[in-house]
Amino acid sequence: MIDFGFVTSQGEREYNEDCIDKKFVNNQYFFVLADGLGAHGLGNIASQGACDMSIQNAFTKSIEAIVEEIQDVLLKEQDKNGINKMKTTITMIEIYNNSYKQLHLGDSRIYHFNKRKIISITEDHSVCQKLMKAGLIKKSELRHHKDRNKLLEVLGTKWTEPKPYVVTEGKFRKYEAVLLCTDGFWEWIEEKEMVKCLKKSKNAQEWIDLMEEIVLQNGTGNHMDNYSAIGILYKD
Repeated sequence: MIDFGFVTSQGEREYNEDCIDKKFVNNQYFFVLADGLGAHGLGNIASQGACDMSIQNAFTKSIEAIVEEIQDVLLKEQDKNGINKMKTTITMIEIYNNSYKQLHLGDSRIYHFNKRKIISITEDHSVCQKLMKAGLIKKSELRHHKDRNKLLEVLGTKWTEPKPYVVTEGKFRKYEAVLLCTDGFWEWIEEKEMVKCLKKSKNAQEWIDLMEEIVLQNGTGNHMDNYSAIGILYKD
């Protein structure tokens, strides 16, 4: 059984350039979350387009093929119109029975929790992630570092390597929880607080709501970015 909850908000920005969507067919579930870059609404076009194409092709194409197609469309659209501001991160997860396959690109993240502990976090395609892995900055500095928003790979920019997106597969453990979220969300809530909120929650939406309270407490008045999250609880 899958239980889910979600939130998306423009925060303190003029536009909400985040996008989330979902699709269910029999025992299959598909969730996608994207964070558009480019400002002035063009990031919104990229993220919305990425979500729309993902949902249209869910369960008929592999998640790798979906992302490759989105990248191709965004590059061609920008070239045709002489623009360079339609870019987006992407995370997606496909669930069938007790198995999952997930993909991420950019600095939107996928967290997995089990027994109310974090068991995995995706690595951002960002300058700060590189600096942290090289030991040049501490993990505690990553959230608010001056270069935190500098991304190395996203959809809508020519990739520096053929397939920079990361795909992982696995089987759910009983009571496993998954969080897909944009940087505007994880920037303002520590992982230990995510876990505390999960422990207090009776369902996925309550988990999301409790985390959003913390995001707003910490972020309000700081020119908050758009923030979005999808929480998934696997109960079988």
